[in-house]
Amino acid sequence: MNELDLIIKKLSQVDNYLVPYESCQEIINSLSIKVNFPIILVGGTNGKGSVCSYISSILIAGGYKVGLYTSPHLLIYNERIKINNEDIPSKKLLNILDEIISLNINLGIFKTFTIATMKYFIEQNIDIAVIEVGVGGGKDITNLFEPLISVITNVSLDHCDTLGNNIEDIAQIKSQIYRTNKIAIYGDLTPPKSLINYAKKINSKLMILNQNFGYQINDNSMSIWVADSFFHCIPLPYLRGKEQFENVTTAIAVIKYLPHDFHIALQNIKEGVIKTRLKGRFQVIPGELEMIMDVAHNPSAVNKLISNVSSLITKRENIAVFGIAFDKDYTEIINICKNHFTLWYISKLSTNKGLDVKLIYELLILKGYSKDKIILCDSIKEAFIQAYDFANNFKSRYRIIGFGSFDVVKSCLTTLKEMSY
Repeated sequence: MNELDLIIKKLSQVDNYLVPYESCQEIINSLSIKVNFPIILVGGTNGKGSVCSYISSILIAGGYKVGLYTSPHLLIYNERIKINNEDIPSKKLLNILDEIISLNINLGIFKTFTIATMKYFIEQNIDIAVIEVGVGGGKDITNLFEPLISVITNVSLDHCDTLGNNIEDIAQIKSQIYRTNKIAIYGDLTPPKSLINYAKKINSKLMILNQNFGYQINDNSMSIWVADSFFHCIPLPYLRGKEQFENVTTAIAVIKYLPHDFHIALQNIKEGVIKTRLKGRFQVIPGELEMIMDVAHNPSAVNKLISNVSSLITKRENIAVFGIAFDKDYTEIINICKNHFTLWYISKLSTNKGLDVKLIYELLILKGYSKDKIILCDSIKEAFIQAYDFANNFKSRYRIIGFGSFDVVKSCLTTLKEMSY
């Protein structure tokens, strides 16, 4: 285990949710971190990573030096911190993390990485940062840094143990990334009342999908409008899934509302949209055997996954490679999946939050699956290999869908790469 791995192991021993919000500000002050670049802050339940990636790609196409901070990562921790789509070098990440933990306060992985991100972006003299909010908004460390524009993609049930058991409570927390007299974007059709009320209370300039900006799908392109501006012949996104139309439109709304000293041409927008890549978002793996990888891990995201699969031209029986965290609404997720999968290859996740595989098995039995349709495995890697070996004998009959967690997609993609050698 190298030095960077040792530091990350130490950070992972602290529960992010238990670290006081005030401690983060103390560390920021101790390190004299003073942000000298504008920030676009992106929160919400689903689609945050996609919206962040579209915004970043468009700005890069416009010639700007763009910092991008997202989480969690898929393969390596360095992925969380990027400048112009290049991961932070391991040596640089190690040096910055070393400096932070030398203050003898362990803030956990997410909070420490957020501070490291800001320090790195300041050192590298970026033009603008796109920052993905962690869980919630109001007490998230990312909200300690003043945004130029704040975005909430949508609000649905997730992290209920931390944020609340209903949409209005969750929206109340998430909406606290909005700011007085600044643009506040909501990228879904029906904003919760608590979000609207908060935006009015602090006098944010709230912009809502289909009210202040929207889109139309043409044969081979999109037309997008933002206020009184129109953007025609926008390429259809490379990322698959119907929700990507909303994500692209939300990102372009952000670009439109940037100050006039940011000069982004229509061609930059087109280039940024078409170049945006993001693994694990309804990712269709090329090859004879159809495989889809999706990090969907809450009911709303899984509903969209099922809808996207159902709309595919190729009709096949679906095989699930599945694992999930115990703090997710796994009962509702399995209920949503009823009648959509022929076989389930299931395992506990490799993370310490993995739901016991026997509980997944019992829930599937309750939903009417017979025992011979559920294969219990010791790891997601084993689950993927077994699913692959079975489905590969009937290439045109089955498709494999890996979902339920970032950990599932990571294990499947890593294993597939190993199998290719």
